[in-house]
Amino acid sequence: SAAGSESLIVNVRSGVEFAIQRSIICALSHVDDPVIVMALSLEMQCAFDRIVPLQRTVIAAGGN
Repeated sequence: SAAGSESLIVNVRSGVEFAIQRSIICALSHVDDPVIVMALSLEMQCAFDRIVPLQRTVIAAGGN
């Protein structure tokens, strides 16, 4: 169950349900009922059955 500030979404391929903060949802597009494509303001990733902001690892290359 999602809190008042969250929307409950389902990954149609896996059937897994996630709660996403409404503040990061930018736009919704109805493609084919009941599928809706969501545009998010942040890049997200699935980690431990939760949706969290994507964390990119930056490796510094030695440059002389």
